[in-house]
Amino acid sequence: MKMKVAALMTAFVAIGVGLAAPASAGCETQAFAKYCDGPIRPDGSWDRCMEAFGTVNAFGQVLIPTVSRCYPYDPASPPMTPLGQPQDHVYP
Repeated sequence: MKMKVAALMTAFVAIGVGLAAPASAGCETQAFAKYCDGPIRPDGSWDRCMEAFGTVNAFGQVLIPTVSRCYPYDPASPPMTPLGQPQDHVYP
């Protein structure tokens, strides 16, 4: 009986893992940053969150801290210098 319960629990966990969205759903990772987009609003804009990766030296000292910020993104008026960020909405 214990084996059946264990097998059933394992099957449920495997199904859950198979159906779950990946951790990076709606995100795009680039060399120095990760961009994640929220749902598209009726006006066509969305919220974009950017996380710039920090750096640590060989001794574990933080040289540049990780920086993150979220801001509204309107494709009708994109930033003047996008600097590598996705030009379109990042879909999950």
